[in-house]
Amino acid sequence: FYLAKAMRRLYFRHLKPILAKVNSSGVTEVPSEYYPHRYESNLRRLVSIAKQRNIEVILMTNTGLLSEQMSDHSRSIVELPFYTSQIQTVVALHHRYNEVVRNVATEERLLWVDMARLFNQRADKESLFYDAVHLYCEGHRVMADYLQSFLDQHLIDNR
Repeated sequence: FYLAKAMRRLYFRHLKPILAKVNSSGVTEVPSEYYPHRYESNLRRLVSIAKQRNIEVILMTNTGLLSEQMSDHSRSIVELPFYTSQIQTVVALHHRYNEVVRNVATEERLLWVDMARLFNQRADKESLFYDAVHLYCEGHRVMADYLQSFLDQHLIDNR
């Protein structure tokens, strides 16, 4: 496992930037025709199945270091996916996925937790992640504490 992870890191951090065709056009947005349709479809299906079984659904946005105001350190630990050599593209995709969560929650009248906003407001955000999207234990504690507070407020008050 660790060897595979090290090889992946070697490729994405060191080899890919050298081998990848760098986009010098300055494009910083995902093409407008891209939208995570499969993700949205799967999310809606999961919500539908849960509702059919009378399971209360609460959605949560994704969090991470991905933002327009990333520090140099944050940029250095981003592992770009195979399909782009632009951090801005990954940031835009991250926003699109969170947009889907917010839209589905609103349309389905579900509770949702804006974890992206919570972490983006923290001054110590960078110290909570060991890479662009995965949290250290302290980051999980922050998330768990917030979720506990959110659930106490919204589920107990509404029953």
